Amino acid sequence: MSRIERFSVVALLMLFPGAFFYHVGTGLGCIPRVLGGYISIVGASLLFIFLANSVLTTIKNRTVKKHDLAFYIFIVSFGAISAYSYINGKHVENAQKNFLLFINLFVCFYIFKNINLTDESFKKIITTATLLMSTTIIYLSSDGRFSIDFLSSTPEIVANYQTFALAYICPLALTIGKTKSRFYRNVIFAIGMVCLYLNSARSEFVAIVIFFLVSEAITSRYRYRIVTFIATIALVAIVLVTLVSIDQELADNRITNLIDLSKDESSNIRDKISREGFKKILENPVIGDYGNYEHGYYIHNILSAWQELGIFGFAYFCLMLYVPTKRFAWNALKYGDSSRSTTLCLGMLSATVVLLIFGKYFAYPLVAVALGMASSEYNFRLIAVKQDEFYRVSSQKGQ
Repeated sequence: MSRIERFSVVALLMLFPGAFFYHVGTGLGCIPRVLGGYISIVGASLLFIFLANSVLTTIKNRTVKKHDLAFYIFIVSFGAISAYSYINGKHVENAQKNFLLFINLFVCFYIFKNINLTDESFKKIITTATLLMSTTIIYLSSDGRFSIDFLSSTPEIVANYQTFALAYICPLALTIGKTKSRFYRNVIFAIGMVCLYLNSARSEFVAIVIFFLVSEAITSRYRYRIVTFIATIALVAIVLVTLVSIDQELADNRITNLIDLSKDESSNIRDKISREGFKKILENPVIGDYGNYEHGYYIHNILSAWQELGIFGFAYFCLMLYVPTKRFAWNALKYGDSSRSTTLCLGMLSATVVLLIFGKYFAYPLVAVALGMASSEYNFRLIAVKQDEFYRVSSQKGQ
């Protein structure tokens, strides 16, 4: 591995498992709360190093790759709009929140852009981290739920369930993607579903199911893909039924409520927010209506990009996701590309797109993770092509 690849692996461990165990430790009082916001401070520190490396690399190579440039344009536009709103005193609280998301998106993109998805050297490290987090979730769960604030003497400082879910799902996806044995992939997937169920993180639960379904379908032979689909759904059903059967407390879960969303208060509130947000979009369809909502009451779907970035920003955002998704899907379905890196990229892109359509803010961290994975695969394939060309030319000269 190169120096930046090694640093990216360290950054991955710091930002994801590191955040998970930091919040568990502070919540339980095992370690002091020395940082006001772990993810923001660590993310900003990592981003500074990544940016310095990126600038030096760009100066050296005198070029910026198209797929990287596409993300840079999006992230700079998002940051500029947030900064403009903050400076002018408009919706300051939402602008501050979005600036933190800006940092998180940027560092997530750099981490996964610089990780070689095909490299096996950090497989044991990421697998160990995932299993440690899984063990912690299961061990500390009570009454059918993993909730550190129930165990904490200072619940007000404990991170919410979404923070724990995001810290868990990315290492989990990498572990599944790097596991060659189908049997062990199924085992890790089942463990992941149990942990996300206990965490009540239904978006991430759905994400890992879609990720696994897409990645397994790609690696299966064409005539077995329907079997893979049915087997995955059956595995999900078996895990859910088993969990609910073990303890009645497990039945009272946000994920179980997905069966009938009409009775779910959270979904009803989100629907109301979305309708109100769409009215604001129609009032300002071109430039949008940045930050014009109560804190946390943003549109919970991809239309949030329209409200925050305007119609042109929304169109650009959709195109930015569409291009790599189409490319990897085309490679997998038409050319039969079933490499682990392709399954990782297409699985994560598919999961991210579905979540954005049905329930996530456009600045959801998995957007940067998925696009970073795609950039990594593009870069390493380009390097492989150049190396093949070099060896071919060298061979011809030798003859």
